[in-house]
Amino acid sequence: GDEDNFTQCGQFFRNVLSSDARERLTDNIAGNLVNAQDFIQQKVIANFAACDAAYGKMIQNKVDALKKKAGKSRKSQATKAAALNPPREINGKSKM
Repeated sequence: GDEDNFTQCGQFFRNVLSSDARERLTDNIAGNLVNAQDFIQQKVIANFAACDAAYGKMIQNKVDALKKKAGKSRKSQATKAAALNPPREINGKSKM
């Protein structure tokens, strides 16, 4: 009931980690979180935001960017279909 599970984590994020370390940490968390279901992402990001608002915001922004990037790559893959029967070479000559 009275346990504080967020203050120490927030202090670590703000006072111990360098800005580069914060970037790497949030990159790692977002990279693993992006494939989770949306309701899990929301809960996890809310927990990090409870530690430090910037911590939660960084993770949220990176998850959003990864989702957007994944959406673009799926669209480009869908529009660029591979040939079903690519030409084959037999004895150095193209055969269709």
